[in-house]
Amino acid sequence: MKLALLTITQQPELPLVLLDESDNHLDIESKQMLANMLAAYEGAFILISHDKDLVEQCGITQTLALSYTQAT
Repeated sequence: MKLALLTITQQPELPLVLLDESDNHLDIESKQMLANMLAAYEGAFILISHDKDLVEQCGITQTLALSYTQAT
């Protein structure tokens, strides 16, 4: 994960980054590093996460909440 984020942030044209539950299986220190990196990232990113604290720490300004209802 750290190598992938380093590679992305060093691109001349910052790509759109999609992170799907990227904080799963991270220790507290690594999760904080991820949040700091995303907060400083100058490109656009989409973060899919259930962790409200991580979303807040990343500086997310817009959210989209999806819910599932089973058809009967």
